[in-house]
Amino acid sequence: MAIDVKITDNNDFPINDDGTVPMVEGVEELAQAVRIRLGIPLGGWQIDPEVGLDRDSLMTRPFDEELATDAIRNCVLQDERIDSLNAASFEFDPKTRQMTYSIELTAKSQNFSVTDTLGV
Repeated sequence: MAIDVKITDNNDFPINDDGTVPMVEGVEELAQAVRIRLGIPLGGWQIDPEVGLDRDSLMTRPFDEELATDAIRNCVLQDERIDSLNAASFEFDPKTRQMTYSIELTAKSQNFSVTDTLGV
């Protein structure tokens, strides 16, 4: 697996007291890569407009959990290191118009979870 700069919950790069930047690797790096990919709207990255999450599938009325799960599956499987999306759950906050997702993934026979919030 890869190694990358750690990104905080508010999408910033932390700096250690000694001036170094913390890194993430292994499952933590892969989970961070998934959160980043799911935060990109489909077509929102000019370098590769095929990368990202089809957010239209998350905004159906009434909410279609199967359609949303398929959109998340399509997005996370863009990363060739991900083998499968095993489960997904969603929770909406209508006041803030945000959706919290929790997904369970498998990569190289290792299971891990990712939970994050998207503004819809």
